[in-house]
Amino acid sequence: MSHRVSAVLGLLLVVACGGGSNDGGGGGPSPTGVASVTILPGSASLTPGRATQFTATVKDAAGATLDSAVTWSSDSSAVASVSSDGLVVGRGAGTTLVIASSGAKSDTATVTVTLESSGWVEVATGDQTTCARTGAGIAYCWGYNDLGTLGNGSSGNQTFDSPQLTTGGHVFATLTAKFVHVCGLSGVTTYCWGYNSSGQLGVSVSAVDHRSSPVVVSGGQAFASVTAGGLHTCALTSDGAAFCWGRNNWGQLGNGASSTGAIPTPVAVLGGHTFVQLALGDSHTCGRTPANIVYCWGLGFQGQLGVASLVGVTQANPIPLVAANAQSFSSIIAGIDHTCGLTDAGAALCWGDNFFGQLGTALNNGSLTGVAAPQAVSGGHRFLSLTAGSFHSCGLTSNGAAWCWGYNQYGQLGTSTGNGTDTPVPAPEQVTGGRTFSALSAGGNATCGLTSTGQLACWGSNLYGQLATATNSGTMAANPTPVLIALP
Repeated sequence: MSHRVSAVLGLLLVVACGGGSNDGGGGGPSPTGVASVTILPGSASLTPGRATQFTATVKDAAGATLDSAVTWSSDSSAVASVSSDGLVVGRGAGTTLVIASSGAKSDTATVTVTLESSGWVEVATGDQTTCARTGAGIAYCWGYNDLGTLGNGSSGNQTFDSPQLTTGGHVFATLTAKFVHVCGLSGVTTYCWGYNSSGQLGVSVSAVDHRSSPVVVSGGQAFASVTAGGLHTCALTSDGAAFCWGRNNWGQLGNGASSTGAIPTPVAVLGGHTFVQLALGDSHTCGRTPANIVYCWGLGFQGQLGVASLVGVTQANPIPLVAANAQSFSSIIAGIDHTCGLTDAGAALCWGDNFFGQLGTALNNGSLTGVAAPQAVSGGHRFLSLTAGSFHSCGLTSNGAAWCWGYNQYGQLGTSTGNGTDTPVPAPEQVTGGRTFSALSAGGNATCGLTSTGQLACWGSNLYGQLATATNSGTMAANPTPVLIALP
């Protein structure tokens, strides 16, 4: 029996039994006298994550339009889902029918979902999760999903070693990930998902300490960029004003105070500064002004604020302070407790925690004493961009070569040096495999990069499937060779 015949018979039984509503139906009177239902458009082509609106017109035998309840359904929700008001979202490759029913009448529209050919254009690597965005703005995530960090509508002790589509049908212009939460911009609306213990998603903390689908950051503020930190998040408006939300125990929100409670609504960073870039660590935040001066706030115990007098001092610093002796930097990054800057000449300098050599120098390796003065990364390389993981850093040179330094137990530097040990690797080493890259993103114990040919490759820990391969998934093995990740 066809789906259409089954649907019609089912609806006849409902009407015969006196029923008039179901979970997918809209409002309106009982559909008595319905002669036809017409869906527009009659067909649609989508890519996964893309949405289109269908409408259904109900008429009686005389051709008059009726305000009757319409029930929407999809022949295959794995290909395309449909909401109660006819919004259809592509889910996976294939063809399906979308059905609109009213009374004993129904109509169908064909929806074809094809994989997009635009490829990966951005990658954001978190602690145990990796997310990437396609050229069409569709976000996919993979790895550990205990706290909903994949944004696929589920959570629990789950590991996914293949890309999972985020829910909601949002089209993202940018993604950012850190620790166990992810955020993205869609237009001027900021969405976040994952762990929410301190309000870092921008929504109130509840008995459920996470969100497994993207939620809108509260406050209604329009942002031009967003950056995720350990348990806090910050964003910039189009005019360079900085706002932060989430954990503020060390003043990392920059609002002039510190507190142990969650702050889910964005608060303004004090000081009147205009910023063009933000970099967030675990308990500190830094911002770069249009004049390329860096200000930092939050915890400075390891020297991560670039202020020598704060090294070894356990105090909150909730107001932006001039960092790194007011040296000029064209870009900045932040790991858990270290910060790096790139000069106009392409030289990389880093400060803060250097236990694993993440500053690119042997100074204080293995020591709990941080370094507040900017240290030149060894090797004399000139970089186009930098990225910081938890305890490692990486840089991209003009010829597309990727170099990494710091902690390498899991092969996150892309080399075999120090694999399986805690031995610091303070000198930059070139990522193996011979690939050239256009962008890099370092995370907890893994690193990913977009290749010059538009492919996505990741290396390092695959304990939670964050390399999107079954090879060594669920093991502590090092994976120093980049693994290519295909579009789903």
